[in-house]
Amino acid sequence: MTTGPSSAPSNQAAIPLSELTGVHERLESSHGDPAGELVRVAVADRPLEDIAHLITLLEQSPEYAEATVAALRAVGVNRSVEDVTRLVTLLTRPPRDAACADEAIRAAAECRPVEEVTRLLALLHRTPLQPHCGEEAVRAAAWRSSWN
Repeated sequence: MTTGPSSAPSNQAAIPLSELTGVHERLESSHGDPAGELVRVAVADRPLEDIAHLITLLEQSPEYAEATVAALRAVGVNRSVEDVTRLVTLLTRPPRDAACADEAIRAAAECRPVEEVTRLLALLHRTPLQPHCGEEAVRAAAWRSSWN
């Protein structure tokens, strides 16, 4: 007897049903946008490949533009600068546009202590990325310093 694969193919993010049980009700009772809240929860501890896949799926529909921004900002604020750099690398591989990760870069540069922003800038310039990514981090850091 042949059965189907027991796990999702490597190019698809699989979120177990048990993790989603009751999520809709909790989100409805929270004060935020349900889709945005779900996305923020999803990016908190999922593998970066899953997050990149989720963002790619969200980008395919204009109705999820706010959820896409929420996911990118949540990664930029809540994940390590190393994770931010790795996600930027995943999201900006050709043929994708280098600007698609700007929101995560801006959030990371705007909301972190100077030491972490310095490390982020170094990682973005050291990682084989399009120059746009490092330039966006510099712009965000400069904008932040103009307000302090």
